[in-house]
Amino acid sequence: MKNPTRTILIGFALIAVAGCGPKESTKPQTAAPQQAPKPQETPKEKQPEVQKREEGFIRIYTDRQLKGRQVMIPFPKNVRDLDSLKFNDACSSAQFEVPSGWMAILYEDKGFKKSKRVLLGNGSKRDLGNMNDKCSSVRWEKRG
Repeated sequence: MKNPTRTILIGFALIAVAGCGPKESTKPQTAAPQQAPKPQETPKEKQPEVQKREEGFIRIYTDRQLKGRQVMIPFPKNVRDLDSLKFNDACSSAQFEVPSGWMAILYEDKGFKKSKRVLLGNGSKRDLGNMNDKCSSVRWEKRG
């Protein structure tokens, strides 16, 4: 049987003294068996289905060919007056990703009025033609 060593602090020095500790048992010590954590039970209630979030955008440019100053309008944000974005009557081209079942509409006047240009799917219009420098509002609408 071994004699354990006990460490005693004297002043600022540590001194080890042999044979001063409690007697060791001759039986080997074994760790108590640990129980595995219980899996967390899930409630039996039906969980609500998570709907996939639709994403999309319209990026409008001041110049043709997707050039010049630009502003992005994320789906489903409607902009009643592009002047609020300092972009009234400044659109000349557009890039867009319109979610399935939706359409993005560029209107000539504020408040979603007058002539309009409908954008569907993903793509770009490098020249807005008769809407060039006339776009004043943008709205997302569900296709029927």
